[in-house]
Amino acid sequence: MRVNWVFFDRLHPNGGPGCIDVPRTLFNGPSRECRSIFATELLSKFSFKADIYSVKFWKVREALLCDTVYNSEHGWREGIDDLEFRHCFKRIPLRRSFATALEGEIDHLEVVHVAVTAEQVSAIPADTELPEVQRYRKTVSTLGTPPSVGAKEYASVQACSNEAIYYGRYPPHATLSTAAPPVQIFSPVFTKFIQLLDSTRPNNDDLRETQAFMHLLTDISVDKSTRNYLTYEKLLKILHRQIKAEPNPDCSAAVMLEVNNNYIPLLIVQLQNELGDEGYDPSNQAGLMMKRSWIQSSCEEIRDKCCCPTLMLVGGGPWLGVLGGVITDTCIVQRLTDMMWFAQSSTEEDNRVYHLARVLVALRESLNDLESFYSSKVRQMAPLQRGRTHPRFYPYPSSYTDETGKIVNFEYVRKLDDYAACVTYQAKIVSVFDPTQLSLPDLGTACASGNDIVVKFVTRYGTKVHSFLAMHNHAPRLRYCGPLSAIAPHERSSDPESLTKRPWLRWAPSDARQQLETVLNKLHSNGYVFGDMRLQNVLFDEKDEVKLIDFDWSGSYDTGKNESDRVESDNDGCARYPLNLSRNIAWAEGVRDLEPILPQHDRNMLKRMFWPYGILMLH
Repeated sequence: MRVNWVFFDRLHPNGGPGCIDVPRTLFNGPSRECRSIFATELLSKFSFKADIYSVKFWKVREALLCDTVYNSEHGWREGIDDLEFRHCFKRIPLRRSFATALEGEIDHLEVVHVAVTAEQVSAIPADTELPEVQRYRKTVSTLGTPPSVGAKEYASVQACSNEAIYYGRYPPHATLSTAAPPVQIFSPVFTKFIQLLDSTRPNNDDLRETQAFMHLLTDISVDKSTRNYLTYEKLLKILHRQIKAEPNPDCSAAVMLEVNNNYIPLLIVQLQNELGDEGYDPSNQAGLMMKRSWIQSSCEEIRDKCCCPTLMLVGGGPWLGVLGGVITDTCIVQRLTDMMWFAQSSTEEDNRVYHLARVLVALRESLNDLESFYSSKVRQMAPLQRGRTHPRFYPYPSSYTDETGKIVNFEYVRKLDDYAACVTYQAKIVSVFDPTQLSLPDLGTACASGNDIVVKFVTRYGTKVHSFLAMHNHAPRLRYCGPLSAIAPHERSSDPESLTKRPWLRWAPSDARQQLETVLNKLHSNGYVFGDMRLQNVLFDEKDEVKLIDFDWSGSYDTGKNESDRVESDNDGCARYPLNLSRNIAWAEGVRDLEPILPQHDRNMLKRMFWPYGILMLH
């Protein structure tokens, strides 16, 4: 939902009104859940670093036109003192939703809907814990409902931010989104598992043991304890690891690893006699059990150093699935496979046996990698330190090879959005290393070339369009775009995710619209479309020159182009919109999932950025 807002602050009297797209789930939930996105806006638009807990929302008592705010010669706030402010605005309780407070007004696009006040955060002392650390501490200190109970009461568990598993499932009328970045960007073990599903070649012993395991899965058993005993025995022969059954009802079994006289989980096993016969999804209980296992005090030393990558084997009867999980500042669990059917259902089941064998061999190899990671690499990692960022909260790639062949090392600084699903990060270059020279990394080169970059993980990117605009100085330099395997080859990772980096730029000049029209004309005349012309994708540099960013959907709209000239697009060479376009955004007429992106869509979205009050509001 689009909300027009003003920032009421004496130090910023001429900032003009802004508009922001508030996700519908947040719009319908308590307004306090919106404080983080407005705090991000304040930082970007006014360089005002707000204390998120001081952000307050106010409803305008009498209609205030956006034009009135923007065109006020001396700043519309100057005539309003603190006492008058209370007469002009009414506080929106943080427990009340924007949907309720702004009912009947939100559709009037020419008026101010909300006034925002906030206090500027003071410099963070060196010994103060950072926001991601604070969220992490809350997550691991919340014991929550026992997994065996929580799996049956999953809706109530998913409604609590500190207890929820970020698995994509959410209860009715949710105010919390549980979508998260792909677990593959946090640990290469998950990428390797997916890769091995297609590339591994089980040997004859693996195939024979797998066939015997399939016979067991096909059996309809009413004795769970006997079935589990036989299942763990069969898995031992294939995974080459002892599966330890837990004495409590919260977990069927786990593969544990002893590190420093403490046991940590490598694999959580949650299997039912028949899928769903215990009244819940075993995947839910496996995720809850993964979190419960890692928040034990005995795991604290290792947990504070890394994101706790863990594998999960779940299912019931002949159904099996593999999941992967990490704990960043939240607990993220995602499927690495579908729930797969592995019963001997016909006389010709060789392909199904091969499929299950590849899954189990890939799982075995991934467990070996996890053991190596926890036994050796984690020992070398630094623990959490107050007031300092830590790699455990961020993706594992921390270097890339530039166009000259030099290795650029960087450190993450922060996420660029407070949403759990954010995959865009601010980072800083810390060194540049030339592998052809026998010398130490060049710290001076890093400083001279500019420290700040932005790192984004994507599965689709209009590299040619980005490079075209960068060549004409209409986009930041694209430092790298390619698979994760090219960034960290020592991790043996080969993931379809890509990494893009760009300088961090912002601000808007008075000729913003003219500049944007020029850029679009240049794009369209060369057969390209941008595809996502929205406020957050337009920035300006210190010379007030426009820079477009986020070319995820960009491509060619001219299907007559030579195949070699086409950018990343559909089979017909035409850039198309992705599935699941946000319903909370007012798209141009004709924009639909999977339909071609057209020049008129770019132009229409550009008009919407300036309508109804004639200025551009930038993130």
